[in-house]
Amino acid sequence: MNLSFVYKETAPVYAHTGSPRIDPVVFFKILLVGYLENICTDRALERLFQLRLDLLYFIDHDIGDRVLDHSTICKTRKRIPKEVFDKVFDHILKLCLTPDS
Repeated sequence: MNLSFVYKETAPVYAHTGSPRIDPVVFFKILLVGYLENICTDRALERLFQLRLDLLYFIDHDIGDRVLDHSTICKTRKRIPKEVFDKVFDHILKLCLTPDS
């Protein structure tokens, strides 16, 4: 699934200075898993990704890579304006339904 459009849509939200940011594609992949697995809390998402190797592979992480903690997921969600979030997430869901589009 090509999610490169996410970088363009979220570019205005991210500063180019300061501490390293969470990759927006990784962020949206994590939230997609939460949506599909009916995970409602960031803490539960963090635990799920700590336990499942298939999900680490899905977000392009290796076994030794640190999984995002729940507070980073929460802060990133708050940083992205609702309109941008909805537009990106809706498009990702459509890609899941029609991957050839």
